[in-house]
Formats: sequence, C-alpha cells, structure tokens
Amino acid sequence: MPAEESLRSKKARLTRNALHEAAITRVLEDGLACATVATIAADAGVSTRTFFNYFETKEDAIVGLGAEVGVETLAFDYVHSPDGLDTLAEDTACFVREALLVGSVDPKLGSS
Repeated sequence: MPAEESLRSKKARLTRNALHEAAITRVLEDGLACATVATIAADAGVSTRTFFNYFETKEDAIVGLGAEVGVETLAFDYVHSPDGLDTLAEDTACFVREALLVGSVDPKLGSS
C-alpha cells in the first residue's frame, strides 16, 4: 500500500501543477515572447517569488521541469489531470505547433 501524501506535499504538487498549467495556457494565448513569469504566477494565484521556488525559468514551467520533478511525476500528473488522456492528441499537437513557431521567422518582424 503506497504511503499517503502529506498535506505539505499535496499543496506543493498542486502549486507546481497550477504554475505549469498557467504557463502553458499563457504561452498558447499570448505566445512565448509575451508570456512572463509575473503573468504566469498571477494566473496561478501565487507570487513571482513562489514561482521561482518551483521553476528556474518560464520555459521550465512550460515543460513542467523542476529540480524535484521526474518524468514519472509528470506522467502521473498528466494522466490524473481533469482531462487526463482525453486531450493527449490535441495537447501534443498544440505543443508541437508552438515548438515549431518558436523557431520560425515573422516576415513583419524579421528574424528572431
């Protein structure tokens, strides 16, 4: 029988997940360049200082990688999120699209 998660661990996991989801949402809505740590933290309902307790950069928050977060944790959290595997294909397509757009050139702005 697995050990029960402590209240402190649960709160930390929920905060980390909220920041991760806020980072993804902000980037999908505004683009990577316009998404800031401050807006991501505000969307998650925490301070920027709290943001940096969980992630070093906004890119780490987007991917969901923190010092203590392993691949198994990310997979577990994703599968057990409210949408779970129902949105896997859509989420993957959005991620790939955004990843490709990050390296693209906007003809109006010149190269990035």
